[in-house]
Amino acid sequence: MKSSYLALDYRCNHNCMICPLSTADKMHRALTLDEVKDNIEKNCIGEGDHLVLSGGEPCLSPYIFDCLEYLTNRGIHITMLTNCSQFVRSEFLDRVEMTVDKHKFDVVTAIHSMDAALHNKITGTEGSLATSIEAVEQLVGHGFHLTVKHIVNRLCITSLPQLAEEICRRFPPSVEFQLTAMDFCGRASKNQRLLFVTFEEAQPYIEKALDIFEGERQRRRLTLLEFPFCGVDPYFWKYFAFANKNINLYSAPNVNKNEERYIVDEQTHCHTVKACEDCVIKDTCAGVWESAFRLGGENLVRPIRKEKDIKFK
Repeated sequence: MKSSYLALDYRCNHNCMICPLSTADKMHRALTLDEVKDNIEKNCIGEGDHLVLSGGEPCLSPYIFDCLEYLTNRGIHITMLTNCSQFVRSEFLDRVEMTVDKHKFDVVTAIHSMDAALHNKITGTEGSLATSIEAVEQLVGHGFHLTVKHIVNRLCITSLPQLAEEICRRFPPSVEFQLTAMDFCGRASKNQRLLFVTFEEAQPYIEKALDIFEGERQRRRLTLLEFPFCGVDPYFWKYFAFANKNINLYSAPNVNKNEERYIVDEQTHCHTVKACEDCVIKDTCAGVWESAFRLGGENLVRPIRKEKDIKFK
């Protein structure tokens, strides 16, 4: 199975303080349908392959439905990263439903906090939490597969257990939960002093949130992504997942057509440092974003020197 990443349009109707895009990135125009087709066909991406469709906000692209139809007709499994704001519009939701194959279409959307003031502060958009909740409920009601994503940061970390409680209360177990570490680039780098939190500081809140999810009568799928193993107790390692390191196509508005990255072998954005060299699980660990190492240094990780040091809670 081939894996690809396609940022369709860098425009966005939110102004997130954690956005990894720079102002210069957002000045680029959207990819056209012909450019999307050219990139997909050059790499023979089709039936059974997987593509992450992202932005900006991909739903704002003038070519969104044409692209969804084209990708669906090629049998590609689509994972859309979206703020879901367009899905509260019944005409938009209905058209997506008529266009895609729900068995090969996933939606991933971020919720930063169930405190409206805090969530809206992160997105820079008034009313965004209410819109996100309504969109999730609409998508669930229409039978779409959905994942709520949370990006760990200092502003939201103490309220993470409350977020877990509210997700359990509001959304059925079919809605998955994904916890990811933050990449401090783009606009996020400008707000790094407000956002950066060490894994050691975040650990008790992360583990409490995971405990809350485990207490549900019917277990929902939980995923830790782009995290080092030393960031949580070994008991929670069962939730680790890793992005595919072999990206067959990376296409985005800020990638020059003549420099389009095809067949990107061992493409990974997480890293290990010298302090990790003696860790007994370094070959399995995803490591940490390079931008996080820049802020936290090698003390950000806590290498496991011997297997006997792996102690479960």
